[in-house]
Amino acid sequence: MKIIGVKRVDFTPKGEDPIKGYKVHCTLKAEDTAGLACESFFVSDTKAAGWVPEVGREVELVYNKFGKIDRVVAA
Repeated sequence: MKIIGVKRVDFTPKGEDPIKGYKVHCTLKAEDTAGLACESFFVSDTKAAGWVPEVGREVELVYNKFGKIDRVVAA
C-alpha cells in the first residue's frame, strides 16, 4: 500500500479517554479493480509506537487474531 494522505487525530470525546493517532489513506492494487483501489485506516499512537506515516511511503498492515491492526511495517 502506498500512503497518499495523512491526518493527525487528537481529540477527547465527552466523558471518555483521549483518542490520538493517525488516519492514513492509501492506494493499493486489487485483483478485481481496474486501476488502483483506495483504503483508509486509523492507527493509534500506542499502535504506531513512534512510527510517523509519510506520504509516498509503502507500508503493510499486520492484523491480530481479532482482525484489528496490530502494527504497520515498511514494505
